[in-house]
Amino acid sequence: MRRNPSGQYLSIAINSTAIYVISFLTVTSLVNLLRIFFALHFDIQTTITFSKVTFLTYNGDWSPDSVKAVFGCPPLLSFLGGLCILILYLKVAFEKGLLRLLLIWMFCHFMAGFFGEMMVGTLLNQGLGFVILYLHIMDTGKMITILVGLTCLFGIGYLSTRIFLFSANTYFNSLTRQNRMPFVFSQFIFPIILGNGIIDLVSIPSVSLYGILMNASIIVLFIPVILRGTRLTDMYFDDEPRTIRLAGHYLILAIILLSGLRIFLDHGILT
Repeated sequence: MRRNPSGQYLSIAINSTAIYVISFLTVTSLVNLLRIFFALHFDIQTTITFSKVTFLTYNGDWSPDSVKAVFGCPPLLSFLGGLCILILYLKVAFEKGLLRLLLIWMFCHFMAGFFGEMMVGTLLNQGLGFVILYLHIMDTGKMITILVGLTCLFGIGYLSTRIFLFSANTYFNSLTRQNRMPFVFSQFIFPIILGNGIIDLVSIPSVSLYGILMNASIIVLFIPVILRGTRLTDMYFDDEPRTIRLAGHYLILAIILLSGLRIFLDHGILT
């Protein structure tokens, strides 16, 4: 097979970045709606903007049950959502379309929505960290929670390495030592960096350390992919010809969703 020039890897990176942004907006919107649903159940009004959900209540009005429901249930349901997406992906794993990549990114965002919350929320006392505070868990317990979240994300990435790498069959007939790491960086690492950078820029002036670290936690999933990527055996798919080109419809959809949600939620919506 002819060596692929850098322009083809650039197309892969742009396609994956667009799908990364689409999946982020989809998963984040679902999780925020769940958070609002649980807040309304406890008669707590909220305001939702592009980057966050604000709860219109005094700190003293929170009860242990409302804290557990509003800040604990959405991450747990995010984990369950990730499992559902994984099951769906396994049913279409041998297809060649880019839609599978949307499922992969949604799976990653859902997993980061739970285990990333365990790390970042506990560290910054936000999100799931509020539940930790209300359970009066001491510093040792917090450290264990952070390490569990980190270990689980790393472990999920380790177990999912072949699933991630198999997505190369959209572009290549085989994934060998020569093209494996360029593909990993083009399909996953660069889109995470570029996608998060775009999301953080669009979130200005409401960008926060919590949001930045939550978005960045997804990179832990791909550390084992990089570590294992150099040692795995070559993967051969089929002999059907492939054409690597820009998926313009995903790029346009990402721009429409990103700009549409930013404008629509610019002044916040009261619920």
